[in-house]
Amino acid sequence: MNELVKLSHFSFYYPKQLSPAVRDVTLTIKSGEFFLLCGASGCGKSTLLRSLKPQITPHGVIEGERTFKLSKNFDTDQTASEIGFVFQDPENQIVTDTVSHELSFGLENLGLPSAEIRQRVAETALFLGIDHLIQKSVNEISGGEKQLLNLAAILAMRPKLLLLDEPTAQLDPVAAKHFLELLLRVNREMGIAVMVSEHRMEDLLPICDQVCLMEEGALHMPLPPKEFVRNIMANPSHPFWEAMPAASRIASQNGALDEKIPLTVREGRVLLQNFPEGEIKLPTYSKTNSIFSCKDIWFRYRKELPFVLRGVHFLLHSGTIHALLGGNGAGKSTLFQLLSGELFPQRGSIKWKCPKPRTAFLWQEPKAMFSRDTVKEELLSQNGALELGLKMGLKPLFERHPYDLSGGEQQRLGIALVLGIQPDLLLLDEPTKGLDPWNKKLLAELLDCYRQQGGTVLLTTHDVEFAARFCDECSLLFGGRIVSSAPTRTFFAANALYTTNAARIMNGKIKNGLLCEDVRQGLKTYKN
Repeated sequence: MNELVKLSHFSFYYPKQLSPAVRDVTLTIKSGEFFLLCGASGCGKSTLLRSLKPQITPHGVIEGERTFKLSKNFDTDQTASEIGFVFQDPENQIVTDTVSHELSFGLENLGLPSAEIRQRVAETALFLGIDHLIQKSVNEISGGEKQLLNLAAILAMRPKLLLLDEPTAQLDPVAAKHFLELLLRVNREMGIAVMVSEHRMEDLLPICDQVCLMEEGALHMPLPPKEFVRNIMANPSHPFWEAMPAASRIASQNGALDEKIPLTVREGRVLLQNFPEGEIKLPTYSKTNSIFSCKDIWFRYRKELPFVLRGVHFLLHSGTIHALLGGNGAGKSTLFQLLSGELFPQRGSIKWKCPKPRTAFLWQEPKAMFSRDTVKEELLSQNGALELGLKMGLKPLFERHPYDLSGGEQQRLGIALVLGIQPDLLLLDEPTKGLDPWNKKLLAELLDCYRQQGGTVLLTTHDVEFAARFCDECSLLFGGRIVSSAPTRTFFAANALYTTNAARIMNGKIKNGLLCEDVRQGLKTYKN
């Protein structure tokens, strides 16, 4: 395979920073390879990816060498078209008004003839299955479709290397799987090299060629996926142990991790064939009074547009952590804005307990909350937030501007600010977005402590495993309505598709099984 990009002892320093964000990295990416880049939030993944595309490399000091196709002239028109980049937030990359214009935009900037532009737009749209969207406004398509559009706009320019920075972070589980399936096709059928940064590794490990782990700016030697998983599984206290595939964790917990190392749901089911059946008893549940109730809520943004919410009936029990699940565009954020008072329903009513609880709202984009010049100033602006910031590992970032933080670091800062308010009700819109497994666990501990002190949490999430492991109740928003609401185990026990990979692996073998550890707990006997 031909060499595309090579980094030799590459380091990157942000302005006025003594420690490098990327430290002495040596890496070669060849044509057709598929790399998974993983590491803790703020370890330098985004900086490394952006450094591989000179047009968006951050401002700072560079040491070492970057080459493209053996040429040291890295910042050229060739790298502009042959190295593509897909950002985490689909909204940040779209620049035109319609799908067809967005697909044409990059090609027009390359100065291609109109006939060639039309041909490339058509074949790219057909390849990715978005041809039915071609005449739509970008404001009419879902988050998952916007991310596919971003991918299509890059592919139309026929890059040799595709870089993706947590591309599924804001996608629901179904849209995320669809996106990754198409990404695999792009790699296998078009021969485009791929490097993708992700915290949700379970669906990527079975399809990538090499896994690169970053720690504090340094890049470990790339490993084949199964060897990487074996190394992580050997250390149950490793921060990324929980991020390994459910099949691997089930095998490890039950002494069945052999040389094969199962990675997929199918391989996990084969593993459990010789296991006896078991059962997890559903916990008893005593309901508390509700902190609010929604009755027949209808809402649309303009009269000429369809209703986003269509008769929502919902109540939230006091002292619980409740997860609101649903696809992109289902209306979860809209319902949150109604609850926060940002919007008002056109029909129906929201009835609050008396007195009305003090409410704090974490936006899906935490940047909207920041108004100070440094992280420390932001934390000092809210009573109690500084201590929470220390617990969330923000001290090394105190002198950084909040806008210079990574997505996961911004998320942690936003969480510290809203928790510092000590409200009665906490509304968190996608709080796990951009968080690594370690910080997700820390968030769950903080929320549990807040709940034990009398607080109530309502959160939206696409992270099914986080909801299954840490939430008391779950609801599903679909078609503008709440179609299901129940205690967490009861909720997921009724689902065959919208559930955890561990539940898919157990597939009824362990009745009511939801988490990896349920295999051992639910077994009545064990046989090899």
